[in-house]
Amino acid sequence: MSNKSEDEGDNKLREFICTLARTVDRDEEMGSQQSTISDLTPLTPEFITGRYPPLTAAERKIAETKIRQAGADGLMVPGTTSRVAWSPPNQNRAYGLFVYLKPNTKYNFICAEIPNCVKTTSTIMEQIPRCEIHKGKQIGFVLCQFTDGANKKHNVILHVIASFTHSYGDEKQAHATRAINSQINKSVWNVYSKERKAAKKPVPELVELEERRLYFDDEDELMKIYSARQTTTLFQLLLWPDTTIKIICLHVNINLPNGAYKELVDEMDLCGMELRIHDKLSSSAVAAITLEESLKIPFLIRAEKGESIGTLLSHGKNKMKEKIAALYFFSSPYVIYAGQALKSGVHGNSFNHADPIVDYKNNKPPSHPDPKIVPIGLVRDDERYKWECHLQICALIASLLRLRNCINPSDFSAQSHPLCINRQINSSFVDKKSWGIVHGYLMEKFSVDVSLGPKVSDQE
Repeated sequence: MSNKSEDEGDNKLREFICTLARTVDRDEEMGSQQSTISDLTPLTPEFITGRYPPLTAAERKIAETKIRQAGADGLMVPGTTSRVAWSPPNQNRAYGLFVYLKPNTKYNFICAEIPNCVKTTSTIMEQIPRCEIHKGKQIGFVLCQFTDGANKKHNVILHVIASFTHSYGDEKQAHATRAINSQINKSVWNVYSKERKAAKKPVPELVELEERRLYFDDEDELMKIYSARQTTTLFQLLLWPDTTIKIICLHVNINLPNGAYKELVDEMDLCGMELRIHDKLSSSAVAAITLEESLKIPFLIRAEKGESIGTLLSHGKNKMKEKIAALYFFSSPYVIYAGQALKSGVHGNSFNHADPIVDYKNNKPPSHPDPKIVPIGLVRDDERYKWECHLQICALIASLLRLRNCINPSDFSAQSHPLCINRQINSSFVDKKSWGIVHGYLMEKFSVDVSLGPKVSDQE
């Protein structure tokens, strides 16, 4: 909403600038034989051009020169109690600016985007100041969290992101809310609501946790916090049934932080959670581990050391009657990725930039060796996504805990802390046994006993 007094002040300022620009000093600007009026060109009627037609660049320069010459106090703007002046460079900026000085208030900057605009409303300090009109529409991003206020038995979690356009001023929140509401109308909330109603449960009540709303100017910063929140929700899912209340996550695909680990730790702290290494296991301790069958990945065949995906799949197809899929890691000292494959040519399209492995190989530093695909075993075709999900969680945790390459360390001379480059995890495969499966595989394959749970106070 515009401020009327500010608009009136801007109008008076423009009138004054026009007057300065068009008040000609006859001794300096005109020859003795010249006239300001041509007999061949009658005066243009005022109702066509108005008293103050648009300023040209040359006219704006004339007016600004006169303002500079007036010194630090500037010139009084007729019809107001304000002055216009030149403010030289100072400790806050390396450039000078023209300013509008109001009594007993901080001065305003004057728009300089075009010669004819001298608006001061919402004009901020920059080398070429722009008012709210000439800044144009800005793109903003918003992140919100919602729950079901009618569901008292479960903690329902829905994270929503949206982009929106806004102008400088007080309309950002309204624009963001409209964008969020539009996203919700297209989201899984509607599916959840229908399922609850069909089950004769209380009618869902969409409630925003207002303290969780955040605004961003940069999409990358938004995605860091968004993925941190989603990954924390994933960890909360893993803790069931060892929690007082069950989490219902309305997201199927969980975005992973891909290096935004500080943001993830901050979010986990906020939720009172921590992930830490309880113990590092010796080879003899690993060999002595006995897991319940229900907490093991049901490999039909385990891969031999050095075996390729193609060879493993061929072996399985010759031996098994059922359809099979290979589980594998893509591994080096610098990255780790967990996946599944039905054939040997996985990640073979070098132009598929949506593939995290292809993207990494195309953009990795020259000093980084090419990672290798390491198959680990065969599972039933119809269960491949479930077990891929559990391996992806293992890869993520290994990356978060800065474990060294535990997949194929002998293939490389360099040692580092591999970054998990899986981008998403399908949360629909997480159930009450998932943490036991992940925990067991981390012990067997990564030689660590990991603890995930409530954050322990440093004072304890």
